[in-house]
Amino acid sequence: MKKLLLLSALLIFTCSSDDDNNIAGCTDSGAVNYNPSASQSDGNCQYSVTGNWGCTSFIIDGINVLAFYYFDLLIYEDGAYIFNTEDIDGLQASDSGVANYDPNTNSLILISDDGSVENWNVTYLDGLSLNMNINMDGIVGPATSEWIKY
Repeated sequence: MKKLLLLSALLIFTCSSDDDNNIAGCTDSGAVNYNPSASQSDGNCQYSVTGNWGCTSFIIDGINVLAFYYFDLLIYEDGAYIFNTEDIDGLQASDSGVANYDPNTNSLILISDDGSVENWNVTYLDGLSLNMNINMDGIVGPATSEWIKY
């Protein structure tokens, strides 16, 4: 009888499912909603735009303007930003203001200290890479850009 009880107990414990131990959540430690208890990704990691971003591609009307310019965007934790640019002749310019990122609408709004507003559409963000589109009505046609975090 003891052998039968022992055998039954072994079968119950060895046949239990590991599914009970699976916790779905964000498994990427670089995400703002990282769940260290998660054992399987739920595909819903969210990332911050905070940091220093260097532009690797900026396409306007089929032309990569980075052949003529360099762009750098620094976004601080408090939402302040500094946008730096330099052309091939070494002429530098910068802009500063407030950055508002809404992950629900995938929009990054840059409100310059001079009152001008740029509405960027975030198409990809993984914590290390950032892709955005902008339509600069009246200035140039739609632009696509790719950025990497330093």
